Amino acid sequence: MKRENAKRSSGHYETKKEAMEAGRRMSINQGTELIPHRKDGTIQNPNSHGNDPCPPRDKK
Repeated sequence: MKRENAKRSSGHYETKKEAMEAGRRMSINQGTELIPHRKDGTIQNPNSHGNDPCPPRDKK
């Protein structure tokens, strides 16, 4: 796991599940966006925990 523009990794994990849980906790604490990637580099289920530039609109 690595933050954008970081020189070092935030941690190494045995499974993707462990990495996602740790990433989610860090993202919530820091109010950032979590953008997990698959092995092929595509984005998988991004989640914003802070300053979302495009928040979803209320469905009424």
